[in-house]
Amino acid sequence: YEPPRHRPGAADGDPKPADGVPWGLVALLFATQAFNFVAFYMIPVQLPFYLRQLGIAEPRLAGLAIASGALVAAITSMFYGRLRARLSPPALVALAFSLMAVAYTGIAWATSYATVLVAMLVAGLGMGAIMPNLSLWLMASTPPTVRGRLVGGMTASVFLGQFLSPLLAQPIAGPFGLATAYVAMAGALSLVAAGFAIHTLRRRTAGQR
Repeated sequence: YEPPRHRPGAADGDPKPADGVPWGLVALLFATQAFNFVAFYMIPVQLPFYLRQLGIAEPRLAGLAIASGALVAAITSMFYGRLRARLSPPALVALAFSLMAVAYTGIAWATSYATVLVAMLVAGLGMGAIMPNLSLWLMASTPPTVRGRLVGGMTASVFLGQFLSPLLAQPIAGPFGLATAYVAMAGALSLVAAGFAIHTLRRRTAGQR
C-alpha cells in the first residue's frame, strides 16, 4: 500500500493553497502579459502589410525585419539576470514598454526599410526584457502551492493577447491606416510604462526593491 501522504490544506488549521496569494498583483501581471502580446503580435501580423504600403513587397525583407527583432529579444533575454540585478520588476516593465513605444513610433513614421529595421531592433530589446520578467515576478510573489496554476493563467494571458491583437488593431488600421494603429499602440505602451514607472518611484520611496 502507498503510505499516507500529507496534502496541504487537508487538515483543519493547515494553510490553504490559495492563502497568501496577492491576487491583485496576479491580476495585474495577467493583464500586463495579455497587453504585451497584443502589442507583440502587431509585428508578425501587421508588419508585412505595412511594409507593402511603404513599397517594400519582398517577403524575405519582411521576414528579415521580424527575425531581427526576435534575435535581439533572444539575446536580451539571456542577459535578464544582469538587468534584474540593477532594476526592479516594475522598473523593467516600464523600461521594456518605453523601448517598444519608441520602436512602434519609429515604425509609424518610417519612410524606408532601414528605419523599420532599426525600430525592430529597438523593439527586440524591450520584448526580450519583459517576457522573462513578468513570469519570474509572478513566481517570486506567489506561494509554491499555486505556482503551477498561475503559470497556466499566465500562458492563457499570452494566448488571449494573441487573439485580441488583430481584433483591436483592425478597427483602427481599417479606416485610419496601419501607421495610425502603430501610433495608437505606441501611446498605449507609453501610458502603461508611465504607470509602472510611477509604481517604481513609490516602491523606492517606501524602501522596497
